[in-house]
Amino acid sequence: EKVLAYIKEDVELAEKTGVELPVCYAVSLDDINKDFFCQCPECEKVLEESGDTGYMLRFVNRIAREVAKVYPWAKILTSAYANCIEPAKDGTMPEPNMVIYLADLFNDMVRGIHAPTNKNYLRLATSWADICKKSGAELYSYDYLYSARTNYPLPIFYRHADTIATMRDLGATGTFIESQHPISDCWDLNK
Repeated sequence: EKVLAYIKEDVELAEKTGVELPVCYAVSLDDINKDFFCQCPECEKVLEESGDTGYMLRFVNRIAREVAKVYPWAKILTSAYANCIEPAKDGTMPEPNMVIYLADLFNDMVRGIHAPTNKNYLRLATSWADICKKSGAELYSYDYLYSARTNYPLPIFYRHADTIATMRDLGATGTFIESQHPISDCWDLNK
């Protein structure tokens, strides 16, 4: 209901002001804290069968199906991130009106996607690309211009060309690169 209300509000605002209507709406369970999960036997069974990603996809799929009935042009973005970075254990697929953001986590941030130290990320990218092709969903890469694992800037800009090209070749239709960070984004100088 909340997502539908947000979209309705945006449609009305776009009609009133002539501003371009957003197409994507993010619904994600990033950084899953399982304390928020339902503990009933039915939900526990779903979590065991599907894993964190399947559990998340089942939730977001319900929202995506309802949104598609009213706003077939709207896309629901959700993240393959943290606990949900691996594909669902039970093969749960995203709805066709979804976009999966695959986060570039737990990899060697100084080297490109084809470096031996990043073979797991390349495996994840290939797996999610196959899933999105089968389901009709879109795949976006989600990358970083900084490393949250260090307290100093890293020269990681140059590695993005290889990752973006590889993701495009796998069928990704978009990319998002996060740059907001106290060091790399120079927060103190932006005040």
